[in-house]
Amino acid sequence: MNTRIALWSIYALVCPLTGLVKYIGITSTSLDTRLRYHLRGKDHNPQKEKWISWLHSQELLPLIIPIDSITGTRKQAEQKERQYIWAYIQQGYTLFNIQYIPGPIEDFAEFLREQPTLLKERF
Repeated sequence: MNTRIALWSIYALVCPLTGLVKYIGITSTSLDTRLRYHLRGKDHNPQKEKWISWLHSQELLPLIIPIDSITGTRKQAEQKERQYIWAYIQQGYTLFNIQYIPGPIEDFAEFLREQPTLLKERF
């Protein structure tokens, strides 16, 4: 188990055409480094890879925007990331995150919309 304490950035990948958040992630590296990793398309997320590839074909790149940070372990950062994923889905965003989403995204989104708003201060 990784208990190393680090400064983690919680970030959003945003569509440069629509301004919509499409993916929420965490990194303990720079956002530029993390974006380069996404652009390589080797993180086993076919939907996100297809979207980034399509943007590239339009001579565009996703925007990477910091939305929060946390000092703690990877597990603590993943918990914070999960809260943001759920909050964005609850607000109606369609995300490419495949981790932390049980079952079909439509069913999960409907469940979240029925819950009290998460992270109210961010929306």
